[in-house]
Amino acid sequence: MTSVASARRDRLAPVLMRIVALIAALAFFGLLPFPQPANAQDILLAMINIMDEAGAQFAFPAQLEYSAADLPIDDEKRVAAENRVNAWRDEENLPFPDFSQIDKLALNNTHAYPPRGSAQYRETEPDPTSAEARATLEKVRWSLPWKKGA
Repeated sequence: MTSVASARRDRLAPVLMRIVALIAALAFFGLLPFPQPANAQDILLAMINIMDEAGAQFAFPAQLEYSAADLPIDDEKRVAAENRVNAWRDEENLPFPDFSQIDKLALNNTHAYPPRGSAQYRETEPDPTSAEARATLEKVRWSLPWKKGA
């Protein structure tokens, strides 16, 4: 295709506005690139909802100084977050710097995507095996073949 034809095609293409990034949030959480760019906006919107439920607040670059008094912390969400972290600490199961393999398997496919109401939505059945059983299967799958009996 020639550059003129390409320019004409681009000029005739519909203009869509999309959320393309949450730079600070992505850098902070160290997310990997999205599997499909078409899903990026949905994933970012889901992240915003999850972070809002957790009580996180966003500050955006501006010629303005944000004060803590401008954005008061929701005490109910703060207490809930503190209790959750204290429970992890008491169970000696803090997910930092990384989740355990069992937790990763338990979290796999827990977020419905595409969301209910989407044209592409379809019901999924939950996996009948427990996270511990799947972790054992993963361990067997990745174990060395000559150590099967050990």
